[in-house]
Amino acid sequence: MMESDVLFICSTNYTILNSINTVTHNLIDSRDKSDIVIFLRNKDMIPYIKKMSALCIFNNVYVYSFINYGTSLEKIKLILLPELFL
Repeated sequence: MMESDVLFICSTNYTILNSINTVTHNLIDSRDKSDIVIFLRNKDMIPYIKKMSALCIFNNVYVYSFINYGTSLEKIKLILLPELFL
């Protein structure tokens, strides 16, 4: 099992496309050692996710529901301690 060196975190179609562009063009030496985490905001993102999985652009594709915390304290907690979410 290869350990990934690059992790892309996306929550919009544009960030997904930018991540794909970065990996496919090997802009940061990320070919064959990248993972992507996608926060699913809407159903328009699903075709991108299916295509990425089929093409094996990333080592691993992780999909999570979009987080919409109400309080600022919960947002700060998520930023400072992301391992509690994952």
